[in-house]
Amino acid sequence: MNAKLKQVTCLVVLLVVTTAYGILSQPSNQYIEVTSYAPAPEIKTVIVYLTPVAPLLPTEKIVYGDLEIAMDDHEILGEYTTEFSRIETPPEATKFVWVHITVKNIGTGAGKVPHFIRFDLFYDGTEIEAMYGHRQDFPDYADQNFSDDRIQPSQSREGWLRFIVPSSADSSDLLFAFDGSSTAFVSGTPYVVEGQHAYFWKLTP
Repeated sequence: MNAKLKQVTCLVVLLVVTTAYGILSQPSNQYIEVTSYAPAPEIKTVIVYLTPVAPLLPTEKIVYGDLEIAMDDHEILGEYTTEFSRIETPPEATKFVWVHITVKNIGTGAGKVPHFIRFDLFYDGTEIEAMYGHRQDFPDYADQNFSDDRIQPSQSREGWLRFIVPSSADSSDLLFAFDGSSTAFVSGTPYVVEGQHAYFWKLTP
């Protein structure tokens, strides 16, 4: 092998060794830089419950649109006689609560009477719905209340609503409520029950 060929061979070998060394000498912990973003904050829906300073007293009236509404009497009974002359008894460990309401049209046009399902009792945080009673000699509000029932100016609609409560419940433990969520209020104090406006009455002063 002549001197020129030896020189070329040495240069090639040196280049290969240098390249291999450069590859092997690179750090093994390679990484890719990425930009991370914090997750969007969770959006929670919060329902604010407004606590009344004091519920309305019995016979106090509210104005709902062109209607004046009053809770003006109540009774707590065990059994009672129906308009069909039958004795009605409450389920075991319960009793009947009767609440009398009066709705008067104080406007200048026909007013729609609130449906009976918009009236409730509250006991220990539990909502109790009104039911038909058919009590003898006691006009039943639910019986004379229809989906599009209206009364003329100066006319009134009154009657009794029946509720079933635990036998341990006392009048002072109960609140009578009217759900007025669909119409603006003119007077009285609106509160919030499950996100809807309502009025409360105490059954006793």
